[in-house]
Amino acid sequence: MESDDDTDARMQEMCDDVAALAIEWQNEMNNNYVEAYRIASDYYNAHVLKVPCRTSILTGRAWILELYNGHSGRFRYELCMPKVVFTHLCATLVNDFGLHVPEREHGLHIEESVAIFIHVLKNLPNRELQERFQYFSETISRHFHNVLKAMKKNAAEYTYANIPDRADLAALDEAVVATDDDVEMAEVRHRIRAELYQIRRNSR
Repeated sequence: MESDDDTDARMQEMCDDVAALAIEWQNEMNNNYVEAYRIASDYYNAHVLKVPCRTSILTGRAWILELYNGHSGRFRYELCMPKVVFTHLCATLVNDFGLHVPEREHGLHIEESVAIFIHVLKNLPNRELQERFQYFSETISRHFHNVLKAMKKNAAEYTYANIPDRADLAALDEAVVATDDDVEMAEVRHRIRAELYQIRRNSR
């Protein structure tokens, strides 16, 4: 027959086991709460809380204006031509080639579209174009193709004097596409080079 001391010891042991199980269960619940909070927080940050990406003060329009008001050498380096030539090119595309860009309050201007076109031909990656002009990929692509369509009209008349020779075209073919976003742009550049080379052959 067990003594009172043995009974008390067993009861204490049982209480300790129950307390340990309760603590373990509480810790597990706490971990579940923490994990649930993390999942909910990640979902909120990814799908509910929309943080704008293109928020630079220096928008594409502001950058173009900065180039116009700055050193002529910098303008020539960035846009591959003097200011007066770039201005004339924009006017020619509008007046002779039918380039039209709706000038909304927060939309692109002609100069931005032409600058985007030039930078694509310079093989600048699409993501860098987005950061430079503060527009999404779809906008960059759409305005590039708008300028491309205008440039292809009467291209032989206006570009023959500056058509690169075969060696220059071969050098351009060595350009490397940095990201998947640039594949379409690279294909367009390849077609332009092929068309210019064909125009030069036919004109000889």
